[in-house]
Amino acid sequence: MSVPVDEHSLCAHRRRSSRSSDADPFSEPDIYYGQEEHLKQHAQAHRRTLSSSLKRFDLTDLRDFIGNVPSRRTSHDERVQSRKFLIDVDATLETLLEREDTDHNVQITIDDQGPKVFAVGTAASNGYNRFDLRGTYMISNLLQELTLAKDYGRKHIILDEQRLNENPVARLSRLIKKCYWNALTRRIDGSNIVAVAEDPKDWTADPVPRIYVPPGAPEQYEYYKRIADAQPELRLDVQYLPEGGPTAEYVKDLNEKPGLLALAMEEYIDANTGMKDLRGVPFVVPGGRFNEFYGWDSYMESLGLFVSDRVDLARLDDYFLHDRAVRESGHDTSYRLEKVCANLATVDLNSLLYKYEVDIARTIRDFFGDKLSIPTEFRTPQNAEHGFESSAVWDRRARRRKAAMDKYLWDEGKGTYFDYNTVEQERTDYESATTFWTMWAGVASPYQASRLVNEALPKFEVYGGLVSGTEKSRGPIGLDRPNRQWDYPYGWAPQQMLAWSGLIRYGYQDEAERLAYKWLYMIIKAFVDFNGAVVEKYDVTRPIDPHKVEAEYGNQGGDFKGVSREGFGWVNASFVYGLEFLNAHMRRALGACTPYETFSKATAVQY
Repeated sequence: MSVPVDEHSLCAHRRRSSRSSDADPFSEPDIYYGQEEHLKQHAQAHRRTLSSSLKRFDLTDLRDFIGNVPSRRTSHDERVQSRKFLIDVDATLETLLEREDTDHNVQITIDDQGPKVFAVGTAASNGYNRFDLRGTYMISNLLQELTLAKDYGRKHIILDEQRLNENPVARLSRLIKKCYWNALTRRIDGSNIVAVAEDPKDWTADPVPRIYVPPGAPEQYEYYKRIADAQPELRLDVQYLPEGGPTAEYVKDLNEKPGLLALAMEEYIDANTGMKDLRGVPFVVPGGRFNEFYGWDSYMESLGLFVSDRVDLARLDDYFLHDRAVRESGHDTSYRLEKVCANLATVDLNSLLYKYEVDIARTIRDFFGDKLSIPTEFRTPQNAEHGFESSAVWDRRARRRKAAMDKYLWDEGKGTYFDYNTVEQERTDYESATTFWTMWAGVASPYQASRLVNEALPKFEVYGGLVSGTEKSRGPIGLDRPNRQWDYPYGWAPQQMLAWSGLIRYGYQDEAERLAYKWLYMIIKAFVDFNGAVVEKYDVTRPIDPHKVEAEYGNQGGDFKGVSREGFGWVNASFVYGLEFLNAHMRRALGACTPYETFSKATAVQY
């Protein structure tokens, strides 16, 4: 017999239920786990009393968490509604890791030998009835959610089943858009200057946090000096960079005073004081160990050369010259560029320059009435007389560059582009995926694009998309010639994204869709099987564990405890960008972790 409920209580309960049903089970962690009142409302709307005692919960703690339990009035069919689980965070986390994390790395993956079955209590039964979570994906998602809940100080949570069995494509897309980008965003200002300026590599006798301010930013110098004077215990050393740029002697002196370069700041109104102040302009870092401001990759260079009168000084200088060029190229490192990079006119750099020239011409023509005024201090000998530039100048530059690329970089016999060695005055023979940058930039003719698709693409297309270079070009690998991360068998997000765009530009939609699907499948498979891992690069020839890379410094983005909070910048971008190339059928297949070969056979047109 049901317990009598007066009309006022019934209406109040309905209001609570309405509020709870509006709660988004896919909210960001700071909303889902960070607001205790929301969780209490969420819990109260789904309680029912039981005659038996709770298992694994202290009833007093539970009542403190969810308040008084309303009486049960009707049955709740969990087969109709998505289940919700009542979970003791610390106890469940401890038991989960003990049973399932057999390799003790605080991740639950297909490499672990646990039972891959874990029972949790349903919220509708106050935790009494148990429900089995099955499979690596759901159980690893439970680990991730419990880790986040613990981060927010939760002792007990109501957890939606939808958060555990969410379509993996939807889950990764949601995490990238709502969590990873925020986690990868940094700013430098007074709120964190001491933390970011501390340098674990500072081996000087008296390490102090130090920041260097460009001479053209006096307001930043005054800002940081104000902080240093107000908080002397910080020992913040604020210094100007020299006027006119650093000299060689000054660069060497920096070894004794390492510090941080001040980045852009913006004015804002401080809500507490109502006064104008400065704060750091936010920027996004790649993730993993790469925690600084990058463009393509690190623009950091060596701070000096060894000074010696040895006979091999010139050879040493050449080594650093080529090494700096490799770092600047973004493809660090690769046998394609090693010991020769500074001598190369590369396909990728010239493709970029061609696109700059074309884009600048179009911008001048479309947005400046074909007449861009140049301030006096920025004029060159070419535009000094008239004081402006027209699109024609940049169009001519682009045409000249295309003619030079056709002459020096295009190999008609092989139907692909190669780098040109300006010292040896010959094309190299290293087959690189940068050949497809020419399609992205639009420098390839339709004929050249067809040759690239028909003759070059088959050499680079593998299980997980495009490989950086061919195995033939890389050559043999051994103890004296180790793997380089921008060579075979590794694939990188920028190479994929530029190739997709280039293929679409020339009308090769099927090829673009196929390559995008393969790359995204590889990402989502590692995400599902390896505790939500999203890493810097992948071995695109490995179907099972492509995120395991044994080259140079290994991989970035996979060394986390419990839950990945950032992913990796350009892989995050490639995933959400790549989804735009897939039709609805492909997206559904991707969500079911269907390999491309299986999908292709299932959807092949039968004639």
